[in-house]
Amino acid sequence: PINPLMLQCPRCGRQFPDGVHVCPDDFTPLQADATIADVPVDPLIGRVFDGKYRLDQRLGGGGMGTVYRATHLLIEREVAVKVLSQRFVGDETAQQRFRREARASGRMAHPNAVMVNDFGSTDDGWLYIVMELLEGQTLRDLLAREAPLDPARAVSIMLQASAAVGAAHEAGLIHRDLKPANIFIEQRPNLPAVVKVLDFGVAKLAVDEQDDDYKTLTQVGSIIGTPRYMSPEQCSGSMPLTPASDVYSLGIILYE
Repeated sequence: PINPLMLQCPRCGRQFPDGVHVCPDDFTPLQADATIADVPVDPLIGRVFDGKYRLDQRLGGGGMGTVYRATHLLIEREVAVKVLSQRFVGDETAQQRFRREARASGRMAHPNAVMVNDFGSTDDGWLYIVMELLEGQTLRDLLAREAPLDPARAVSIMLQASAAVGAAHEAGLIHRDLKPANIFIEQRPNLPAVVKVLDFGVAKLAVDEQDDDYKTLTQVGSIIGTPRYMSPEQCSGSMPLTPASDVYSLGIILYE
């Protein structure tokens, strides 16, 4: 729910407590919401994708798409559905990247990586990925409230995150956008906390460069990631990335 008394990022929609004036993820100045009535109504709320997934609530969004709490109507189970942003619906390169996210995430069978269950497209052009629904908070939210963390707790979080990233590297996948907002602390009643690494949407598969799909995605020449956590070679935009770039980002996260 939106709290009109809290400052909100106009770009990603997240809210922050007193004392925070700039979004830590996209560095956009925060603004105050005048009233709850000013919040625009999401036209996708209530939509049913492919007769199976009903979008019930917006959970958050990023550069590539928006994540919704949804219901799998056939088995009456809550899931998370990530929908490609509308501005990308007619963009073939973005659609290729989104499909690559689905394939890459689907290859990640690791207890510390978010599980992808399905992928599809609607008749009117929306692309979507269905994932497990997580209950808890991002590491970004945890740090905003409780930093600095006890060293033992920080190490426990990083060991789990590193296990998922290590499994990705073994599968030929480089995340490229590791940051606290993409590390989720799942907390369910009467169970220990579990760390889940999110959003392989900007991941680069370490495939052969003769792959036409690979060349199409990399010819754009854009630097994808969050500058605060990016390695020098990723910031340069001209050097090939290796798994070491993810290790650099993990080191910054651990320090923070």
